[in-house]
This record gives sequence, structure tokens and C-alpha cells, in this order.
Amino acid sequence: MGFYGPLFRFCRAVTRCFIPRCRMLGFPPEGGYPVVFVSRHQNYDGMVAVMAHLTEPVHVWVLDTLTQVKSCQRHFASYTFTQRYHMPRLLTGICAKAAGWGVGRLLTSMASIPVHRGKREIIDTFRQTADLLHAGESVLIFPDVEYTDESPEAGAMYPGFVNLARILMKRYGQAVRFVPLYTSRRTHTISAGPPVQFNPSVPFAFERDRIVSALQASMNHMAASCGDISLADPPEAKAAEEE
Repeated sequence: MGFYGPLFRFCRAVTRCFIPRCRMLGFPPEGGYPVVFVSRHQNYDGMVAVMAHLTEPVHVWVLDTLTQVKSCQRHFASYTFTQRYHMPRLLTGICAKAAGWGVGRLLTSMASIPVHRGKREIIDTFRQTADLLHAGESVLIFPDVEYTDESPEAGAMYPGFVNLARILMKRYGQAVRFVPLYTSRRTHTISAGPPVQFNPSVPFAFERDRIVSALQASMNHMAASCGDISLADPPEAKAAEEE
């Protein structure tokens, strides 16, 4: 599939044998590709389902420490297997070495985009992403603040990803289209909502908040349509986009 390497294509094929097959609703997105898909992480479940089922290849934003084998091993040893899973020290060392080697190579095979969170190099993340969008390739972002949240209702998002829209407009004069995704475990569907397009004529702070709110509203609307949540007055994604 496009720019994916052999390791990821193999892992994707194996994964599809062990997870429920999802129906894809709303694909291709309105207006076609390229787009920036914005999805819920859902404690890895959403990420795995989306990457296993998207028919068009996408570049995924990934924390930079996970994209290199050595730094990935250090991250797993200092946080994932110790603070999150509370493994014994000896077992942590073994698991971190093995998992870090595999994950680092897998993310390279996925042609993922390193996200240099909290560093000056974050500008490189935005520039690389803008170049890929301009070249016609799509991107996938998981901006959840609480990435372990498995509830169907959209929670808080880090708004920084919207800066991508400003950089793409400045570099190439193109407007980003953010497409919300919702993965339903109950109905085994992955839904794509209407694109939310960046408007450069609006002050950026207001536009950033509008885009984040519109994406959250669209995700909740799709969750309500699947019966995963009950809303007294389910928000229409397009109406939220136009507010």
C-alpha cells in the first residue's frame, strides 16, 4: 500500500486476522484526498482498528521517542513497563529491549511522522507534514489528552495540531481539511465525518477553537448515530463546523 514498508504490511495482514472486521462508513471523504484524519486513540484500540482498515495509506503522527529503536527502548523502560504496567525491574529490561526494537522498526516501516512535543523541533513536524500533504499524501493524528480513555464520548484534545493549517497555508497556499473519525466497538464500524476546513481569514485563536470543537461534536454525533452514546440533542457536524 503506497509508501508502507514490508514489515508494516505484514503486521497489518496478521492483525486483520485477529481483530473484528470493521465496515468503513463515509469513505472516501468528501472532496477526496489528501486530508488530515483526526481520530480517538481509545487506549490503542482506535489506533489499531483504523490502521488495520484504512484502504488509503496515511502518515501517522507519533511521539518522536517511539520512532527510533534506542529511544523507544528507553521510553518503555522508564515509563511504559514501569509506571504504567508496574513490571518487575528484570522483566522490564527484557520487555523494553524486545518491544522497543519491534515498535521502532514498525513505525519506520509505517513512514510515521515524529512529533517533537515540547521541543523547538516541533516546527520540523509541521513542515514535514505540510510537505507530504502538498505532495498528495494524507495524515492521521490522535490528539487525545487522555489517550487511555476508552469511553465513546470525545474528550479533551491537544489543540496544537491545528497549527498545521497555518503552516500549510503559509508554505503552499492550501487550506487543510480535517476529517474526524469514530471507531465503534459495538457496531464494528469506522465512520468518517464531514471535513472541517481551515479558514485563514478568521483570527487563528478563534479558528483553532472552532476546529477542535467541530471535530469533537462530529465524533459525538457519529457515536450517537452508532448508538454508543445518547445525546438529548445530537449535534449536527456540519452545523458545528459553520458556527
